[in-house]
Formats: sequence, C-alpha cells, structure tokens
Amino acid sequence: MRSPHALLHVTPIMQCIAVAATSIISLAVQAIPPGAAAGAPDAVTKRPAILGHRGALMFAPENTLAAFLLSLATGTDIELDVWPTKDGELAVIHDPRVDRTTDAKGNVADLTLAEIKALDAGSWFHPDFAGERIPTLDEALHFIIRNERRPTVVAINLKPVNEVVISGVIHAVRETATFDRCFVFDLSLDNAHRFKQAEPRIRCAASPRTATDIDKALGEDMIDLIWTGPQPKTVIDRIHAAGKLIYVTIVNDANQWLRLKADGVDGICTNHPIRMKEAAWPPPADRMWDHYLSPGKRPQYQFGPLRKDTP
Repeated sequence: MRSPHALLHVTPIMQCIAVAATSIISLAVQAIPPGAAAGAPDAVTKRPAILGHRGALMFAPENTLAAFLLSLATGTDIELDVWPTKDGELAVIHDPRVDRTTDAKGNVADLTLAEIKALDAGSWFHPDFAGERIPTLDEALHFIIRNERRPTVVAINLKPVNEVVISGVIHAVRETATFDRCFVFDLSLDNAHRFKQAEPRIRCAASPRTATDIDKALGEDMIDLIWTGPQPKTVIDRIHAAGKLIYVTIVNDANQWLRLKADGVDGICTNHPIRMKEAAWPPPADRMWDHYLSPGKRPQYQFGPLRKDTP
C-alpha cells in the first residue's frame, strides 16, 4: 500500500477552511452528546451520530478532504464512498465514473491511482476548489483522525465488494486503529461474512429493504448494524433487542430527525449535517453555523455556494 501522506494535496481553499474553522470553533461551543468527548471508548455506539452524506457536500465538493474538514470543524460525522482503481487502490468517490465530479471522463476501474490523482475534483463545484483531489481511503482516514475534534464515526459505503476492496478497507482501518468508529455498509450477508472472516473486528452493516430482510439480518451474528430508511419505534426497539445498532438514511428534515433521535436511533445520514446538529443541540442564536457559512455573510468564511440537492 502507498503511504497515506504521499499524495495529499492541500489546496488554498483547504487552508482557508482550516483557518476559518479554528476561529469558528472557538466561538461555536455547543452541547456535545454523551460519549462524544475525546477518548470515548466507542464512537459508533456511545452517541447518536450525524453522518454528513459524502462529507459537508452542501459547502464543499463531495468526498474530498475539503468536505471532510468542514464536517470535522462542525463536529459532525462522515459517510464516504469507495471504488477500486485499476491498480488496486481504493479511491473515495461516489460514482463508478469520474465524469460528474472531475474534469475528465472514464471509469474509476479503468484508471490507475496516478491518473485519478491528476484529476481536478473541485472546480465542478466552485472555482474556489480548483485543484482539489480525489483522496484514497487511507488518506481520508488518516486525515480525519489528525483533524477531528472528537472521535468521528465514519461510514464506508462499498460499491463493488471483492478481495481487493476487502483487504484494502481492512488495511486502512487497521493502520488508523479506527475499528471503534468505522463501519462498512451496503453489504450482502455473504460479503459481511467475508469481511468478518478476514477481520472479526470490522463492523458490518446490512442494508435491508423490507421487513423480511430486516428480520433475516437480525438473525445474523456477522451483522453489527442495520442501515435502513426511517422506521417506527417498534422496529427500532426490535433491532436494539437483537443487539444491533440502527442508522437511518437519508434524513434531511429536522423534525423527522428529532423524532428518530427520541425513538432511539444510533445515527442518521443526511445532506444537511450542520442543520441536523443545530436542531438536536442548538447553540445560542448568534453562534449558529449559518451565521458563518450562509452566502452574503462573513465572506472570509465562505466555502463555495450552497447546492440545492445532490444526486
């Protein structure tokens, strides 16, 4: 495996984010839910997580270090996607092709890591992010643990699952000692079994689509979490009674999130992590993140325009 630091590329906008984040954090002290303090023994199980879908994708290009840095600055968690490259590295990108989120065209699987690293993954979102690169999973996890305010839950969405992906994910999680806060999802039960055989400590989430699928997943020892759509409290309680966690996706409505939180879900995935965090643990009005990030206010803290939605 290549060094996780060898190909890191820090763009000027990332330097601005880092400086701005330091200033904002000192002003935006918020109530942090139990277990969220640094050194918590298990970031996945000790608090309801708010996973930013592909990072803070409303303010920075998705699945980039810039998007992850903003998530970390705001104390929210991270969901990211992984595709294998032609030479067996794990690129953090959502689509099977690079067309939508870079300045090139082609399948990720047909490109080497060096070719992937040459692509501009920021300009499509906003010119301020020109030169942003696609990170590897190793790079992303090392970056997260170096810059987090407290243990950050990282949900790793696996696209294809093969031996290269399984060994690469396990290597990255071992190298960063993040078994306590990472989990993999979008797995078949067979693929979860393959992960557990290779590394029993890796956390695996099933993605059941129906009530029957949920029942089947609850009976499988290799499944640690259920990754699903919104469920009633009776189902949430049944999942917990089986000794498993439940993460709900995609939750963009604050009222729905507050209901799910009250019903005991262990986490959500959302396009609006900052908004969801403020709904659950509101800071003083003058310290709301929108005060610093909304267009037209404090230009030195701008991170690009808000997107209306994501595909």
